[in-house]
Formats: sequence, structure tokens, C-alpha cells
Amino acid sequence: MSHEFSADDVSKPVLTSDDEAVGEIDDVVDGEAHLSADTDAPDEVRQGLGVDEKGTAVLESHRVVGVTDDGVKLNEF
Repeated sequence: MSHEFSADDVSKPVLTSDDEAVGEIDDVVDGEAHLSADTDAPDEVRQGLGVDEKGTAVLESHRVVGVTDDGVKLNEF
């Protein structure tokens, strides 16, 4: 899915394919969503998203399968 992220997406939870919250969109810059990962997010998810030592990552569009008012849904890892 190709989604042009906007300021409307800030504060939306980031959800796994099993609806587990693993972070939150904390900023959008030039259509790119920047997320803060939950500290208890599984290592597999953190690695798959490219979370850095600060707990942040840029959300790559190929990881997203849907965006609703309820959150940003990720594909499986």
C-alpha cells in the first residue's frame, strides 16, 4: 500500500498484523512517518522496522498494509 502520511497521522498507533500496538507515529516529514517504538515491542518487529538505539525509525511504505483512524497496520514480518 502506498500512503502519503500527513500531520493527521501523528499520534496514531502502529499495529502489527495481529493488532498488537508496537509504537506510535510521532512526526511526519515530507510524507515520511517517523515512529517511536514501544520499549516492549518484540525484537523481530523492532529489527524489521529498523528501530535505532533511540527507539525511533522511519516507517517504510512497503511495511504498511492499511491506515485508518484507528492506526497504521503493518504487514507480517
